[in-house]
Amino acid sequence: MLSGMKGFRGRINIKNLRRILRCYYLVSGLKVNPKKSQIFGVGVDEEKIVSKANSFGFKPGKFSFIYLGLKVGANMNRVQNWKEVIDTFNRRLSNWRAKLLSFAGRAILVKSVLGTLPNYYLSLYKCPVAVIKVLEGIRRKFLGGGGGVGE
Repeated sequence: MLSGMKGFRGRINIKNLRRILRCYYLVSGLKVNPKKSQIFGVGVDEEKIVSKANSFGFKPGKFSFIYLGLKVGANMNRVQNWKEVIDTFNRRLSNWRAKLLSFAGRAILVKSVLGTLPNYYLSLYKCPVAVIKVLEGIRRKFLGGGGGVGE
């Protein structure tokens, strides 16, 4: 991640980054894949980001992006940015599973899905109340024997 690099100091930072990546390769035997790597800049002109990324053979990165399934750089106070989370709940608690399971089986599945996914997604972001209401609606519908929202 580039951060307000200017002039001579910026060139030193780039040289150090190259050295770090080389040392990582020598120690671990793992090489950084330029096709999968991106350079992001904070407070840096886009043209500088593009030139530095090209010097490494990386792609210039843009905010917002997804890292380990979580959005980075997006305003997570907006309900629309939680669509992937809602879709994931719907997929996990699908209509066919509700029809094949007893009430106890549905309760266990709801508990496991709604017990683990929030720990992951909510570890970084505070969830809007509207999203919590949608997730609770999915849970209630599934427990009643239906599928996810919109089915």
